[in-house]
Amino acid sequence: MRKFLKVAVAFAGLGIVSFGATAQAQTTTTAAAPVTGEYAKMYAKGLALEKKGAGRLTKAQGKLAKANQAITNATNKQTGSSAASESAAADFKVLTATIPAFANSTEAYTWAKRVEETGKRWKDADRRNVDGGKELSKATADKSAAETEILNAQKDIDQGRTMMTDARRLGGG
Repeated sequence: MRKFLKVAVAFAGLGIVSFGATAQAQTTTTAAAPVTGEYAKMYAKGLALEKKGAGRLTKAQGKLAKANQAITNATNKQTGSSAASESAAADFKVLTATIPAFANSTEAYTWAKRVEETGKRWKDADRRNVDGGKELSKATADKSAAETEILNAQKDIDQGRTMMTDARRLGGG
């Protein structure tokens, strides 16, 4: 073990550093503020604000993508159910325009069953249309909220960058 440490120290002295040490040095260099003194805090706050804004921006963009997909789905649901509703309504009106003369109870039952099934199709299509409208309204509100979140996150990013730039400018970094 001692021999390993001696070799590692020798390599470090020669400028040959392991990957872990290089990554750590890069992280330390990146995380350190390029300014010192009173403006280092300002720079650190700006960096933190930018990082927080970037995280919020990523989440908001995901929400926006989901909302856009929900809008598409709701619009498709409404469009499809509107067509189905119109078709069922037309079928119902054709079936009930004139009541046929029935030769027996089986014919009457068959006709009544068709009328009932067509009415149920119409009702279900109307219900889907209404549900699609509610889903569209909710998805549109979700989209609006996500867009607002994106704007607010971008404001945080911009404000953080401005703070860092000001700290560099004022602190001489």
